[in-house]
Amino acid sequence: MTGKQRQMAELQPRPFGELKPYNPSLRERIGWGASDLAAALGVGRYGQQDISRAVGELVDFIPFVGEGAGADETRRAWNRGSYVEAGLLGLGTLAGLALVAGDFAGKGMKKLASRSVNIYALPIKPARAFELDYPFGAKADETGRLLEDIDGRPLTAERVVGRRAVGGEDVPLLPSEHDAVTEAAIGSRPAAVEAKALPRRSVGTYVEGYSPTGDPERDIYVLKTLPPEKKDMVVAHEMGYMFDSLAREWKSDPKANIPKGARSELNFVYNDLNNPDLNMARQRGADVERTPRKVYNGYNPEDLDYKAGPEADGELAAEFGRAYLADPNYVKTVAPKAAKWWRERVNPHPLFKDIIQNSLAAALAPAGLMGTLAERDKR
Repeated sequence: MTGKQRQMAELQPRPFGELKPYNPSLRERIGWGASDLAAALGVGRYGQQDISRAVGELVDFIPFVGEGAGADETRRAWNRGSYVEAGLLGLGTLAGLALVAGDFAGKGMKKLASRSVNIYALPIKPARAFELDYPFGAKADETGRLLEDIDGRPLTAERVVGRRAVGGEDVPLLPSEHDAVTEAAIGSRPAAVEAKALPRRSVGTYVEGYSPTGDPERDIYVLKTLPPEKKDMVVAHEMGYMFDSLAREWKSDPKANIPKGARSELNFVYNDLNNPDLNMARQRGADVERTPRKVYNGYNPEDLDYKAGPEADGELAAEFGRAYLADPNYVKTVAPKAAKWWRERVNPHPLFKDIIQNSLAAALAPAGLMGTLAERDKR
């Protein structure tokens, strides 16, 4: 076609698209159904819109319904000629079906998922004096940098969580450092994904599998719609899964038996950071730190449908890992035995000893806390 022919063609009137009735997607039909129900109950127009939108997003959390919505969206993308989009949606739907099938059959990739959207920030504890953490002195270089943890193990990692210098304060791992640590440990950074890419009823997951060449692959995924502060907490929780899983693999101990004293402290930390009743009471300013009320105590992974045994233990360890990364002073105050157990598994690890270590001391827990733990052991 010559330049003049192209110019004349551009001047020709183009036909408008054919007007057809709109065919809503399965996701939209479900959302509209919820909106109609809300209208019947007297909810206002804007409230109906919010409910419709929220239900449409929650579809992805319903086994097989979410995958059905994904298959419907794949078909619609293909029919309108968006083949790349259809391919990506199809892969996501197949992955979702594989995850659901794995949940029901107990097979497939190893998925260690975070199901708690009520994950909370750590309570602030008074800072401990350096001498209480290193009662027998600390080995350091000429600049004051600590060379050993309290157990005498070398501190060689690029990042040390806890004390880094003689007389120095405890240093956490900042959210801005999450990417660097996970990339160094497993070769990938945490990725924000749609709900359909996560195991059902979860907001984050640590996945272990194998590439087509047989090489191990490990990844962390987090729900992209989480608020930034919740996203950081969930990523840290999944990093806790990463530490625990790699430590089990290194120790050749798939059950990762938790010492009795450490278990009580892991249970305490889990309740402290996940119990919605306890944390809502704190937000109201209630004095709940030493209350015997059951509603504020005993919240555990089984309350989120983790199976008792290795699955629940892995969740306990993952949440302790989040706590240790976020506030080492909190951990050594409330869970000294668990901190010691964690150091034994992480600090000498062939991989972590160059990436990240923990200098927490085996401090004595306050008498009030020990009483709380003892009462919990009796229940």
